[in-house]
Amino acid sequence: MALEILAEGITALIDWAIYVLWFMILLEAYQFIRGGNEAGPLINPGSMDKFWKGVKARVPGTASRARRVQHREVNQYLLQQKEENDLDGLKHGAAEILTDLQAVHSQGEFANYKSMVALTDKIRQFGNTIRQTKQDFNKLIKRGDARVGNKLNQMFDYFKKKGIQVPQEILEMERQIYKLHQETAQEIASIEGLFREIVTSEAMKALETLDLKHFPNSYSPYTIEKNSDPFNESHLLFLKQKFGNEGFLLEDAYKKQIEAKKNMQGIILETRELYK
Repeated sequence: MALEILAEGITALIDWAIYVLWFMILLEAYQFIRGGNEAGPLINPGSMDKFWKGVKARVPGTASRARRVQHREVNQYLLQQKEENDLDGLKHGAAEILTDLQAVHSQGEFANYKSMVALTDKIRQFGNTIRQTKQDFNKLIKRGDARVGNKLNQMFDYFKKKGIQVPQEILEMERQIYKLHQETAQEIASIEGLFREIVTSEAMKALETLDLKHFPNSYSPYTIEKNSDPFNESHLLFLKQKFGNEGFLLEDAYKKQIEAKKNMQGIILETRELYK
C-alpha cells in the first residue's frame, strides 16, 4: 500500500515537472517571437495587431525593421550636430586666443600677471578641447563607415520588396557624407598637429616660463620687446601666426561638417515618405 502511494506521488511529480517544462518552452517561444520590449506586447485581449507587430519586428526587410534603420540615421544626425557644435566652439576658441595675442602685440605688453596667466590657460584648454573633439569625431567616423559599408541595405531591401525605387540622390548624399567625414578627419588631424607644434615651440616654452618674478608686481605690465627675456616679440609673432593658421583649418573643417549634416538631413527627409 505504501509503495502504491509512493508510486502515485512520483507519477504526479513527474507530470508536474513535464507541465513546468512545457511552460518554459512556450515562454521561450513567446520571448523569441515577441522580439523584446521594442516590438511591444505579443498578445493583448481583443487585439491581434500587436501580435503581428511582434512578429514583423523579427522579420528582416519589413517596414518595422526599416524604420529602426532610419531611427539610427536620425541618431547619426544628432551626432553630426554635436560635432558641428564642437568644431564651432574650437573655431571661436582659436579666434579668441588670436584676438588676445593681437591685443598684446598692439599694446606691446601683457597688462599684468593675471592677463598673461589667463592667456596661457586658454591655450592649454584649447588643446584639451582639440583632443576631445578628435576622439568624438573618430567615433562618429567609425559609425559612418559602418553605415556606408552596408549602404543602408536593410532599409533599401524593404524599398525594393515594395517596388519602390530608391532615389539616386540618397546614395549620392551617403557617399558625400563619407567623403566629407574623411576630409574633416584629416583637417582635425592637421589642427592637432599644428597645436602640437605650438605647445612644443620655443615661443610657448618662453611664455610658460614667465612668472610673477618677471613683473614688477602683480598689477604692473610686462613689456614685450625684441630682446625681452624670457618672452620676446618674435615669440609673440610666432604664436599669432600659428593660431591664425589654426583658425583657417578650423573654418574649413567646420564648413565640411555643416555640409555633412545637411546631407544626413537630406537622407532622412528623402526616405521619410517611403514608409507606406
